[in-house]
Amino acid sequence: MDDIVGQIKGEIIPLNESYFDSARQVVTYWHKCRQHRSMPSWPDFELMKLPLELVPRTLVVDRMDDPRNFIYRFFGTAQVTAHGRDLTGQSLRGNYTTELVDFIFDQYQTVIGQMVPVMFRIQVPLENNVTRCSDILRCPLSDDDQYVNVILSVEGTFIDRSTGQVD
Repeated sequence: MDDIVGQIKGEIIPLNESYFDSARQVVTYWHKCRQHRSMPSWPDFELMKLPLELVPRTLVVDRMDDPRNFIYRFFGTAQVTAHGRDLTGQSLRGNYTTELVDFIFDQYQTVIGQMVPVMFRIQVPLENNVTRCSDILRCPLSDDDQYVNVILSVEGTFIDRSTGQVD
């Protein structure tokens, strides 16, 4: 993967343009959990209340005092399969190239700055001119309603953008 990192493209897209229809359920639940606050806290957000098919596709990271470091709190089983290992309890920075960490970090910074769920479309070139596309919803969580200390991400992957077929 290291040789294609520079070819990965990402953009913010409106939620209603995503092929990942289940992401709307996550956003609805996120709003329900936040109640009168701008963001829910991690204790308020019960992962198992998401549609069960989404839990394996979910990542949860804790924001550390070092602003460029995040630790995986939860690494769903589909993520383990895709990455070839379970990164629960491990550092984002310690497991990927600097270039990939910067790419992910920029997305996290967007979510931290906006303090609302943000949908990203990621395009990864594969063999035979095929592009793997993922729509990734990243949601901020905060213990004090001001400092984003947890980010929850749920991924929907599709290969053929023309059909919008989600894996």
